[in-house]
Amino acid sequence: MELAALWIALGGTAAAVASAVVAWFARGDSLRAQVDANAAADRATKVSERSLVIQESAFQSPPWSFEWWSGDTFLLTNTSSVDALDVVISSAPDGLGLRIGMDCPGMIGARSAVKVMYAATMADPWARDIVVAWRRPDSQEPLTWRFPIPSRPRD
Repeated sequence: MELAALWIALGGTAAAVASAVVAWFARGDSLRAQVDANAAADRATKVSERSLVIQESAFQSPPWSFEWWSGDTFLLTNTSSVDALDVVISSAPDGLGLRIGMDCPGMIGARSAVKVMYAATMADPWARDIVVAWRRPDSQEPLTWRFPIPSRPRD
């Protein structure tokens, strides 16, 4: 019986040693997993911060596009997701004869456009711009955007 008890004791000891080895490796895996999780959290934080910077930059940039539409008609488009308030459309130099499809000052809604008519004359200077003044809904700060009036495409 002593030999059987010895084998049982040796088997129990071997099982205990094996369990300790498995636990030691599992602890190492757990530490590596924790390090990996912390690194992933840091990367996610950096991506989130970068996304916020890009979003703020996009919000602060001028929300306008101005392009030829048809004939002497151009479209001034508010490309942002917020309305533009107190919009005044003019030209530089003054007096280019713009016809604007809205009362100024007015509002141009988010992702909306206004037609602007302009026919160049021989008396107009070569360099001519559209000038848009506006403010955002959450601000009283006046903003201005100036952009060259594009040429009509050749027929």
